[in-house]
Amino acid sequence: MESYNEQQLEAINSDDRTILCLAAAGCGKTKTLLGRVERLIKQGADPKSILCITFTNAAAFEMKERYKLISGLDMSMGTPEFRTFHSFCYSLIVKDTAVRERLGYTKIPELCDDNTLKEIKTKVKLAINCKLTDAQLDNEVTLSRSQQEEKLLFQKALAKQIKKENVITFDIMCYNVCELFTQGEECVDKYKQKYNYICLDESQDTDPKQFKFIASFPETTHFFIVGDVLQAIYSFRGCTNKFIKQLATDPNWKVIKMFENYRSTNQICKFANKFSTYSQDEYRIEMHGQRDGDEPEVIYGSNSSYDNPVDVNHLKLLVEKLKDRPCESAILCRTNRECRAVKSALSNAGIEYTARSKSTDTLDILKSALSNEYMLGWLSTKLEAKEYGDYIRLAAQYSNPDIRWFLTTYGGHDNIRKPAEKIIEIRNITSNGDLNPRNKFDEITKLLRIKTKCQFQGSDQSTNKEIIYSIRDQIQAIEDSQVYVGTIHSSKGLEYEAVYVMGVNDSMFQLGSEEMNNLAYVAFTRARNYLTIFRR
Repeated sequence: MESYNEQQLEAINSDDRTILCLAAAGCGKTKTLLGRVERLIKQGADPKSILCITFTNAAAFEMKERYKLISGLDMSMGTPEFRTFHSFCYSLIVKDTAVRERLGYTKIPELCDDNTLKEIKTKVKLAINCKLTDAQLDNEVTLSRSQQEEKLLFQKALAKQIKKENVITFDIMCYNVCELFTQGEECVDKYKQKYNYICLDESQDTDPKQFKFIASFPETTHFFIVGDVLQAIYSFRGCTNKFIKQLATDPNWKVIKMFENYRSTNQICKFANKFSTYSQDEYRIEMHGQRDGDEPEVIYGSNSSYDNPVDVNHLKLLVEKLKDRPCESAILCRTNRECRAVKSALSNAGIEYTARSKSTDTLDILKSALSNEYMLGWLSTKLEAKEYGDYIRLAAQYSNPDIRWFLTTYGGHDNIRKPAEKIIEIRNITSNGDLNPRNKFDEITKLLRIKTKCQFQGSDQSTNKEIIYSIRDQIQAIEDSQVYVGTIHSSKGLEYEAVYVMGVNDSMFQLGSEEMNNLAYVAFTRARNYLTIFRR
């Protein structure tokens, strides 16, 4: 049975129809969201009437897997829909003929990649003798009246050609599907009636059309919007936090602030709280840590240049600190250019590091070796955006898509083939009756090329599941001693024992704007016990 704090219970049990849950870093927001879903279902809500929208396919997959672990739920009744906005929109186009035809397609369109779109645009420009540049056509730039008319002509011709070639882009798809909802088209009425409960996770990372979509549902719909204004760092993708700012001051919305931080020490929470005073009180969250620890260390004097994107003296200090504190660490930078400088300094000092995010494939490979369902769900998140759209389209044509079909269809892609081969080989090892548990353990660890040797801790009676769990636990411990180097954006949603933030307020990371301040805040709140900031 899960335990919840006072704010989590309020979010789970509230009967208000419109709830904005402002959730601080490390406060257990996913646990709370799923706790609310569980409560709704146990009190009679149809699981299929619940739509949960999150930011990435990986996050949607993780949420679905965690939902399956909730005890006491009858899975035969169906499960809530866990999707990204892109995935939801495309699934409607794939499965619903009326939606598809209303958008002007007679059959399921394929998702269009950048190269194909560029070719179509060039074809259209030549056909209508359009003289405008790509910048004038694609960006919000000042145009003369005649240029505006020419741009409008191009847009109409492009839309017609895209439909003629039976393709669609992510942006066009999401905009057009959203328009069906906001304009009250009859073909989507059944979805407005079907989804009585909508949960929107990471709402600070959504864009205007997604909020228009949310607002188009009937007044009887129950909304549970989760987000943190201070963690909005994707404005370059068109995302904005202005909508949850509006909801935070809307008297028609119940606002619940979740401030109990289970990740960082009191000292790190207080440091981040002091820094976050640039934000307004209505949506700012004053975090409370659960334990004491060291004070964050701020080292001044960062002074980068073109030749040295990270201060040379700070790099030397960083190396010394990593040698003195050999624990799971993350070195976070503003851009990839600074990351390269850090990696070079670590290599020269003989310090091993990883540039892969903490969520390693190895653990998922081991889980997949035990479950076809997990394997299918996880491997599908490895697909590129267009490929994932194709997967949704093709899977809809099969009554029960399985892992064999998936591997036959997508096994040629390296990001699918390589992990799939390891999963299949692990299964071959565990099913080999000539190998004893120790031999199986050794063969699997050899296959996974684990640098630090794992120790067999079982017996002659160890099951295959116990062998794989033992390897998984030891790999997790190895991962916890790694040094990760990456951008702050790549660390979103992750946490580390020690965090070193480079070049704060230096030339590439100047504080002052909300976006840059939020980036720094996100970096600070990745740390569990140790936080070091190198800044100007």
